[in-house]
Amino acid sequence: MPEILRLTGVTHAYGRRPVLDDVALTLGAGEIVAVLGPNGAGKSTLLRIAAGRERPDAGTATFRGAPASEDDAAFRAEVACALGPGAHYPDLTVREHLLLVALAHGVPDAEARVADALAEHRLADHAEQFPDALSAGLGQLLSLAATRVRPCALLVLDEPEAHLDSRARAALAERLRGAAAGGTAVLLATHDDALAARTADRRLVLTDGTLRPAAGGATGGAGRAGRGPAAGADGAAYDGDGARAAGTAHDGETVHDGAEAGAGDGDVAGAGAGDGNEAGTGADGARAAGTAHEAEAAGGSDEAEAAVHVERGTAGPEATEATEATEATEAAGAAGAGEAGPDAGDRSGRGGGAAPPRAG
Repeated sequence: MPEILRLTGVTHAYGRRPVLDDVALTLGAGEIVAVLGPNGAGKSTLLRIAAGRERPDAGTATFRGAPASEDDAAFRAEVACALGPGAHYPDLTVREHLLLVALAHGVPDAEARVADALAEHRLADHAEQFPDALSAGLGQLLSLAATRVRPCALLVLDEPEAHLDSRARAALAERLRGAAAGGTAVLLATHDDALAARTADRRLVLTDGTLRPAAGGATGGAGRAGRGPAAGADGAAYDGDGARAAGTAHDGETVHDGAEAGAGDGDVAGAGAGDGNEAGTGADGARAAGTAHEAEAAGGSDEAEAAVHVERGTAGPEATEATEATEATEAAGAAGAGEAGPDAGDRSGRGGGAAPPRAG
C-alpha cells in the first residue's frame, strides 16, 4: 500500500521531561493504527507531530515524503484532524459550520454532503442549533462530522470516543472502517480497547516515551470483522454489533465511569477545524482569516472563496505555551513523587468551553 505517514527517530520533551524517545511509525493508505497508553504517556504530542501542528525536537515526520506541516496549504488539504474540543463561531449553526468546511475544501454538492454527515452523526435534529447549546457528546459528534464533509488522505483523531454513548461508538467504528476501505489512512489515540480491537489493523502502546506493539496488536484486519464481545477500557463490553453493555445516555453523551469520564484526555485546548474540525481558532479568540487562497489549495470552489477561510484550528501560541507550562509543572511534581506526571497536552483540552473555529 502507498505510504502516507512516516515518523522517524521522533524525540520530544517539555523542559526536562522527555515525552517521546526515538519513536518510529509508518502508516499506509487504507490502514488504521490505534495508539493506546495511559494518560500523560505522550499520545497527544505524537498526534500533534503527525498532524504537523508541532515539530519534534529531533527526528522527522513526513506526509507523502514531504515534511508534515500545517503551514503547508497542500498538507492541510489532505489531512483532517479532530484533536480536541471543537472550536466554533458562536453565531454559526451546526449546519453552517459543516457547510463552511465543505465549501472551503471545494466539495461538490456540499449541501448534500453536509446533510449526510448530519444524519450519520445524529445531528439532523440539531442542525439549526448553535454549538454552545450542544451537549458534550453532541459537540464531539460535530467535531467528527467536520472531518467527514471534506476529503482527506490522512485522518488523525485524539480520543474520538470521548463523551460518546454505545450507539455512537459503534457508529464511529463503522465510519472508521468505511474511511479505511476508501483508502484513507487513520491514526487514532484511544483509551477504548474495544474500539481499537474492532477497527485497527495495528495496535501500539506508548509508554515511557517508547512506541511498542500491543499484545496481539497486529490484527491484520481481523479486528474489523466484529468478532463478538470485547472488553472496553472501563470493563464494559461490546456485543457483536459494537453496542456497549454499559448504561445509555441521551443524544451522544456517554454515561462514563472510571477513567473515561473525562473530555478527551489527549485533547489540545482550542483545537480547531481546518484540519477537519468545524472551523476553529485558538482559545484566545477567533483567528478567522479573510483569505481564500488556502481554500483554493484545498481544492476550494468559488463558494469557498466567498466564505471565510478559517485556517486550521490550532490552539494558538497562548494555549501551546500553557500546555508546555502545565506539563513542565506536572513533571516537576512527578519528579518529587517519583513517578511520571500526566501529559499536559492530554489535559489542556478539558473544560473551558470551545473557542471559535477554522476550516483549512
